[in-house]
Amino acid sequence: PSQTSSSPASQGKEYLIGVTLPLSGELSSIGKIWEKVVYLAFDDLNNEVKAYGFNVTFKPVILDDGTQDDKALANVQSFAQMGIKVVIGPAASSQVKAVKAFADANHIVIISPSSTAPTLAIPNDFIFRTVGSDAKQAKALATLAYSQGARTVVVFHRNDEYGNAFASFFANYFTQLNGTKVYDLPYQTGLSDYTSEVNALASKVQSTGADAVVLIAFDTDAANILAHAASSNVLSSVRWFLSEGPHGAQELLSPTIGGFAQKVKLLGTRPLF
Repeated sequence: PSQTSSSPASQGKEYLIGVTLPLSGELSSIGKIWEKVVYLAFDDLNNEVKAYGFNVTFKPVILDDGTQDDKALANVQSFAQMGIKVVIGPAASSQVKAVKAFADANHIVIISPSSTAPTLAIPNDFIFRTVGSDAKQAKALATLAYSQGARTVVVFHRNDEYGNAFASFFANYFTQLNGTKVYDLPYQTGLSDYTSEVNALASKVQSTGADAVVLIAFDTDAANILAHAASSNVLSSVRWFLSEGPHGAQELLSPTIGGFAQKVKLLGTRPLF
């Protein structure tokens, strides 16, 4: 259990649980919602243990990791200094990879609600993930794209643990389905604007004769990419498919992106229980 803090005997023991969330950065729109969910969850948990007659309470210690690898590691290290042994988060697979060695060495349980990279499905470590692996999601997305008539595909993806692994698994499955060709096009993450990257995508689609784009992205990057794609005749004339990364992002609700999504018949996958 995590470190207990002193409290009146009537309250019993208080256990601290670390929570590292993307309250800023590329996943901030969903991270801010998750912060509210954390407090609701801890209320539920405390009511539950009280109903069972346990004289303990659980308290979250929430830190912002900015959707950045180094900040996620710094947060987990800060939790460790506080004696906390259980951490909820981080969100991104690259962040989970960044904290893994420290967590394993210090026996800190990491519970990510959203990391999906198949490369992190490693037995007997201290990393636990409550969402399905992209090994299966990539198969579902490949099947969806193929069933919709896609044959020559450009996979436009984040150049990180999540994007690279997803793209690799997608390409394998799409090829097995007798897809004609998969072109891999990674893009740098963390940019404020993706105009040049979208221009490169348009050139790739035009030169390869692709009939579909598969976008493997997060919140803010997906919104920026889709908004720019909406003004491209080349990118507006092919089908688009999307990973679960941006699902629920408020940025996707703009009229520009909505109109584009309708025009290219945008479909995506999302792991559900």
